[in-house]
Amino acid sequence: MQKNSLRIDVLGTSFTIVADADRLYLDSLLKRYKLKIEEIQKSAGADDPLRIAILTGFALYDEIEQIRSGNPAGQGRYEYMRIGERLDDLSSQIDAVIGDNPIPSQPREKSDRVYLLKNEFKHYDWGSAKWIPNLLGLDNAELQPWAEMWMGTHPGGPSHADCPGGIVPLKHISGDLPFLFKLLAAEKPLSIQAHPNLEQASTGFVRENAAGIPFDDPARNYKDPNHKPEILCALTPFTAMAGFRERRHIVELLDTFACSALASLRRELHEEMSDEAAYRGFLNNLFGMPQERKDELLSYIARQIDEVKNRASAYRTEWELIETFHACFPGDPSVIAPLYLNVIELNPGEAVYVPAGILHSYVHGFGVELMSPSDNVLRGGLTPKWVDTAELLKILELRAFKPDVLEPVRINDTCAAFLTPAREWTLSVIRQTDERREHQERFPEARDSIIIVTEGRLAVTFFDGNGDLILERGESVFIPGYVSRDSFALRGAFTAYTASRGL
Repeated sequence: MQKNSLRIDVLGTSFTIVADADRLYLDSLLKRYKLKIEEIQKSAGADDPLRIAILTGFALYDEIEQIRSGNPAGQGRYEYMRIGERLDDLSSQIDAVIGDNPIPSQPREKSDRVYLLKNEFKHYDWGSAKWIPNLLGLDNAELQPWAEMWMGTHPGGPSHADCPGGIVPLKHISGDLPFLFKLLAAEKPLSIQAHPNLEQASTGFVRENAAGIPFDDPARNYKDPNHKPEILCALTPFTAMAGFRERRHIVELLDTFACSALASLRRELHEEMSDEAAYRGFLNNLFGMPQERKDELLSYIARQIDEVKNRASAYRTEWELIETFHACFPGDPSVIAPLYLNVIELNPGEAVYVPAGILHSYVHGFGVELMSPSDNVLRGGLTPKWVDTAELLKILELRAFKPDVLEPVRINDTCAAFLTPAREWTLSVIRQTDERREHQERFPEARDSIIIVTEGRLAVTFFDGNGDLILERGESVFIPGYVSRDSFALRGAFTAYTASRGL
């Protein structure tokens, strides 16, 4: 058999191996190895080549053992631990063997400073090619969708902090933050979804663990035992849907739409039924719609939507959304969601808070989103992903509910906060119009906080003579709660949004 040689350049070392294996296989193996090295560097925050090599070897060997045992999801001994946590533990043990650890596995000693963040991006196909790149001043000539930028310590996309000794995972400074802060740029509609409350999430997580459902199984509903209250504040005009309409209003819209395929949906909403029974029957009927009625509905939309828009122009927004959903998700009866969910239009600076159990979808626009760091999502349409109708109906609030459009409540001359029932976090906005050095404000939050600049230019001015930290649009910093608010101030003409740890 012909021998194939492969030159490997990794971690500052070059060497060549010779093997019987096919060259394409060797190339793919090298590619996987390099990707795993990059993953380890991000997850463990390591920069020492020996440490990275050891951690990579352990991680790859762990994956091999999982496959051999028929347990690729990582159950068994490491049942519910994420790889990042395992690597943190491993890194501290390696420290005793190979010397001083340049990146500590525990939070650093407190210092009176703020930390510039390096954040991760998500390129989901519903993302926009313009909003996030434009905010950050980045070129996107390939028109790649930029859906989200994550700020925080969530293991699915943890931020890193710029420290005097180098770049370290934010978690090493902040510990686990009780929130995930995002930029969200929706060019296309996100799935209709709802999130469980804390009790439902805990119960569901334990139940699915006991059933042995792997974490990467598409049918897994509960990835953690946490709830996920969330707030979205618009940076551009933003369209969302959230909460069931009043039953009489749904009936009115169904009658106006006048599609015979939806007659059985209308019958589920008669007045004698309780709210819970009516909405449950409506959704069961919708989700269980037979194929011939789906075909009739979709044919009706294709043929009649222009006529409906002209005939009932008072609901033009609803008809246009149905048309958009039909183009994106042909064959899904949930394209009629604007008939049973409230359509919410946000102006820049306005927000909507979505509690547990509320069906919602972000349809179009750019905003900042703040939520508890949970991955528990139960979907209800407008998606090719798993939809567990029975489980969704267990966690839904089956009643009419329309979220309020929120405006921030002023704290001082420059800062205002959005008031929500969430206990883990607070979203605030800071606006200053005077960029003179003489005009500067103390940061009002005395808790762990992340600030992102969305307009203008912010200077963090330190009173110890260490100069200014300048933040351009799209840049963010972490401010530990223990840092004295008398040690720095904010200066410039800017708008910035702040996510802070709850009280």
